[in-house]
Amino acid sequence: MTLTVLSVPAPVQSLYLADGYGQHRAYVGLKLFRTLVTSDLGLHERIAQDQTLVFYLIHVNSDEDAQLYRQVLADSFEQLQNAKTRVEVVTLEELLALPGKQIAGAFITQPLNDDELKALVAKSIAEPFVLFSPFEGDVEQGVLGGLSVQATVRPYINLRTLKRSGLNIKSFYMKVAIQYE
Repeated sequence: MTLTVLSVPAPVQSLYLADGYGQHRAYVGLKLFRTLVTSDLGLHERIAQDQTLVFYLIHVNSDEDAQLYRQVLADSFEQLQNAKTRVEVVTLEELLALPGKQIAGAFITQPLNDDELKALVAKSIAEPFVLFSPFEGDVEQGVLGGLSVQATVRPYINLRTLKRSGLNIKSFYMKVAIQYE
């Protein structure tokens, strides 16, 4: 195991060594987030004028985990839809102030309270973009995507949010996802 950890970039090592269930869920969630974003058939509509897709890691009061996750996403999001990608860490307040067309996707890095989550879900529906949370209960509260941990880890999709947002996700992703109505 030591050899494996040493071959991983230093900023990412703590993700692999995470003792916390929440951090492990977040790491697995980052992989599913990338898959969900690439399944978004309307992703090309959110390419900025500078030909960049911008993904956001959202936090409320601590960007420590978000900065760590940023490196993981940046490494896996080199280029999508013939556009360069950029991963930014922002507060929830900053994200809520952005135009939705500038958001290729957003990943929640800290548990949000009910009001914060409602505001973010409302924005992701009104100005459609993929919103993902690794935290239990968030999909049931309206977040588009998350993960379901049962015998195997599978994507978890809120069908009501998907329908209300108008996002169009590839059928293969929907076939493997657990769907919440």
